[in-house]
Amino acid sequence: MKKTTFLFTLAISLWISIGITSATVFRVNNGLTENISGRLFTEIKSAHDHVSVRNGDTLMVEGSGKEYEFFTCTKRLIIMGPGYFLGENNGVNSVVASAKVSSITFEVESKGSYLIGMEVTFRVSVFANNVYIIRSKANQLYFNRAAGCKVAMSHITSIGGFAVGGDISVTNSIIDNDASGIAYVNYDNNILIGKTYTWQVSAGTFRNNILIDRDAKVDIKSPNMQNNLAQNGQFGTDNGNRIYETADLFVGGTSSDGRYRIKANSPYIAAGYNGTQPGIFGGSEPYVLSGTPPIPILYDLNVPGSGSAASGLTISVKIRGAN
Repeated sequence: MKKTTFLFTLAISLWISIGITSATVFRVNNGLTENISGRLFTEIKSAHDHVSVRNGDTLMVEGSGKEYEFFTCTKRLIIMGPGYFLGENNGVNSVVASAKVSSITFEVESKGSYLIGMEVTFRVSVFANNVYIIRSKANQLYFNRAAGCKVAMSHITSIGGFAVGGDISVTNSIIDNDASGIAYVNYDNNILIGKTYTWQVSAGTFRNNILIDRDAKVDIKSPNMQNNLAQNGQFGTDNGNRIYETADLFVGGTSSDGRYRIKANSPYIAAGYNGTQPGIFGGSEPYVLSGTPPIPILYDLNVPGSGSAASGLTISVKIRGAN
């Protein structure tokens, strides 16, 4: 725990020092003792509800073996965790515990909030405009009368919606099922996994998507359905849409997200729109393994067993940037 706490604190210090945020950063860790004066809370809900947490602030939620309580967001916040699938991809983070919360509801007052690097085990409900789900994993994502929202570089099991407004986009994400009926502005560079339901997607652009299951059914309505890949010709072969051979496409492996990297010598590596890479690792916002947040990542720490007042204590820290 001391090692994890040190790494997390150092990451926050680096994040602030390079000027990414000018608002207040609060820590959340349900394995520590709450220290409000030290800006440390044990639950996301208690941090959110506290008077010291204001619009524009950031809640840095630390990974834990214990799930955080569900909460309702009524402030414009950045809620940031360490990512997910952390034990599956080498070198992405120094800890393997994700920050799990059962459910989050973004009410209308939370307009402009960000959810980054979090794992939601049940549902994210969005009633607010301009909510951004970035590098996060959620079992269910449900939009209700929301507009201007964005889902990017995420892993979503199911997307649903009711009376949804415009300007919602889903890009560079792994999606199991989309039964939302949303008229998306963009639906690009996604991995479409599920086959239980017909993929009924309406979008201004539907480009560079890869359909995984050979027997999946699709019903796509888009004036720009271009450069998508499917095993069984579900997207046709016009406008750059192609049929792919599975052996020639992905690198595979055991990583839940890394398996969807396209082989460097694949004939499909530049099969996307305008010669770009299709799938989640292409486009202007390529997928980041494990959803690690856009802050310096400390992935290794070596501390000697002892030190002295004369010589001090020399530690070795490995840090890499995260775009």
